[in-house]
Amino acid sequence: MYRTVRETTSLCPDCLRCIPAIIYEREGAMYMKKTCPEHGTFDTLVWEDNTAAYLEWIKFGGTPHDKVVNTQPCDVRNGCPFDCGICRNHVTDITTAALMTTNICDVQCPICFTQDPTEKPYMPTNDELLDIAKNYREAYGADHPIELCGGEPTVRDDLPELTADLKNLGFDHIQLNTNGLRISNDFDFLISMKKNGLTVVYLGFDSTEESAYIKKYGRKMLNVKIRAIENCVRAKIAVVLVPVVIKGVNSDCLGDIISVAKEYIPTVKAVYFQPISYFGNYPIPPHNADRITIPQVLRNLEAQTGGELAKAHFKPGGSEHALCSFTAFYMMDRAGILKPMTRYGPRGENYDSAQKVIAYNKKAWHFSETRTLAVGGMHFQDVWNIDTERLRMCRICILGRDGRIIPLCAKYVTGTDGRKLYGGIS
Repeated sequence: MYRTVRETTSLCPDCLRCIPAIIYEREGAMYMKKTCPEHGTFDTLVWEDNTAAYLEWIKFGGTPHDKVVNTQPCDVRNGCPFDCGICRNHVTDITTAALMTTNICDVQCPICFTQDPTEKPYMPTNDELLDIAKNYREAYGADHPIELCGGEPTVRDDLPELTADLKNLGFDHIQLNTNGLRISNDFDFLISMKKNGLTVVYLGFDSTEESAYIKKYGRKMLNVKIRAIENCVRAKIAVVLVPVVIKGVNSDCLGDIISVAKEYIPTVKAVYFQPISYFGNYPIPPHNADRITIPQVLRNLEAQTGGELAKAHFKPGGSEHALCSFTAFYMMDRAGILKPMTRYGPRGENYDSAQKVIAYNKKAWHFSETRTLAVGGMHFQDVWNIDTERLRMCRICILGRDGRIIPLCAKYVTGTDGRKLYGGIS
């Protein structure tokens, strides 16, 4: 018999009904157990550390107290996670939202969280995308960052014009989420994006070994990634490296990714690790042995950097739920060593936390000669580990073409049969 540490609600992976869930410890790690009356029991690894460390991490994350600025909340009718839009029970402000510019991509990744094989090609006009952005501006204000996503947004030749239009709407922090293919070989396109208002490039960067890219993309990509970074150096555009961490694929080279980031400081401003979540398109349902969670990512970073990045430097998320993320800030000294400016400890009461995150990102994630590096990450949820308590504090959302603004983990959560709560890419 295992002691229940937390109670929450989750989803049945097979039928997507909301069901009770408990968090408990087994063999020094935390698991989510939930039982669907029709499809049985599911037991999923959620945290690779013991109860005391798990509860301390939650406690140290503190309690955000945001002035939620959403002017268009949806009514609560069916309960979380079925009323997203965002509903009135969402308890935190959001810090960024993704504008899904297309579902078309220039690679065919075996694993893709946005892919929906039932959806037709989606290539809205710039006017249609601007209408979606205006709804976001009216709900939250243009001071909130906006991110150009896909698919692969750079397949759109008109993306610079869209960027300029978004800037004219008042958005002063525009992010590009890209695999790097186009910006690695089309410098003029990159310069046009910068001139029209692009602030920062979120670049998928999973490894310094081609084997990881072959596993994720189905092709070699390392040289593409390096050329994309070097073009951003030439163009003086800030870069955030975004590795998806897959156990046994690239989990042993996190330190090497940090080394690449250091090499390209001050252009590279952050590394944002994402332990893999299984939604969208994935070849087979995951086993617990396939999973890697935040504590193990931090242990790997410490071991693979020889302690230069230590677990003790990292804080839990202070705007979203503590279990969602981790972050630390560093300054690189003249010897090329990263010196921590943060340490593990309680955040306490955290007022206007989302606004603080927005202000930090605007200040730190644009091109400058400051030799700092943020290292953090976000563990998005999938249908096996989704936790509605976490979901109600989500701060990263997807802008829907129907006007709804949906937390990412709710938008793309995918059942075992491929069904989603909220279909389509946008």
